[in-house]
Amino acid sequence: ARACGAPGAMRVYVYDTGKLANNALACSAGMEGVEVFFHRFFAVGTCRTEDPQEADLFYVPFYSFCYQNEHIAPGNETAELDALNLNLVASLAHFRGSAKAKHLFLFPHEFWDFPSWRSAVAEAHLLVVEANPLEWLG
Repeated sequence: ARACGAPGAMRVYVYDTGKLANNALACSAGMEGVEVFFHRFFAVGTCRTEDPQEADLFYVPFYSFCYQNEHIAPGNETAELDALNLNLVASLAHFRGSAKAKHLFLFPHEFWDFPSWRSAVAEAHLLVVEANPLEWLG
């Protein structure tokens, strides 16, 4: 492995996902806090590149648990988060063709509130803490 500052080292492009990944301090507790930790690691690390053409990986931050608690009324969380995830994926400028396989999505929950994940991000790298996507529980 090469240090990030070394020539030829891995480069990570971090998407700006706006309101989907803010309020880091409030969102950094518990199991879901890993969303903030991964985001901060890639955002401030020496492996980061601002040039997508240099990127070996693309990290897509979304503090979904925190966003759900702050913006979504109980009762329809899964449908609303699924729609948010689909809109997020559709907005990713570099999520096309073979570059899909270079994207990283993080699901740090016991449920993946993204029932459409198979049709939207199956070609990407999924970082998960539980192996149970939502549809497996039905």
